[in-house]
Amino acid sequence: MPRVLPGMARGGGGELGGGMSLPPWLAQWRRGSDTGLSSRYLAAIFSGSEAHRRVTECAAPCDTDDVGRCIRLLDLAAANGCDWRSCLDDLISPAWAALVPHWPEIEAAFREDEAAQAAWTREMRGESKRATFPPSRCWWLVSTLQGHGDPYQDRRPHPFVEVTP
Repeated sequence: MPRVLPGMARGGGGELGGGMSLPPWLAQWRRGSDTGLSSRYLAAIFSGSEAHRRVTECAAPCDTDDVGRCIRLLDLAAANGCDWRSCLDDLISPAWAALVPHWPEIEAAFREDEAAQAAWTREMRGESKRATFPPSRCWWLVSTLQGHGDPYQDRRPHPFVEVTP
């Protein structure tokens, strides 16, 4: 089992199960709406909650929204003194195995997608015609790395280069 990281200790903000209490910042995050199975899995692993970890054992991000929730949780942890990014190699879930070695690239792709989507939204304001939404490099990476196939395989020209899992 991965080590419980600094900032995770008994007492504090809320019970996760297995005798571990969450610090207030993590308890507040857990009660919020920016959570999903994959981000809850990260929280369970790095907070030491065996009970919650069993519930979400196979949860890994499968699309851009899932990746975004994980990134925002990792950012929140860092802002509260917990460097969870440096411990991603501790994840024992087979579902995460294909993603962890590429996590920096996945995060960069997510941030590029966010910028492209924001630019697309600005361009479309006041437009009557509907332009094609920019392809998601993050979604393409996650889907391809996890062996779910290339979501853009039929698009010509292909928006991205091949990735080797």
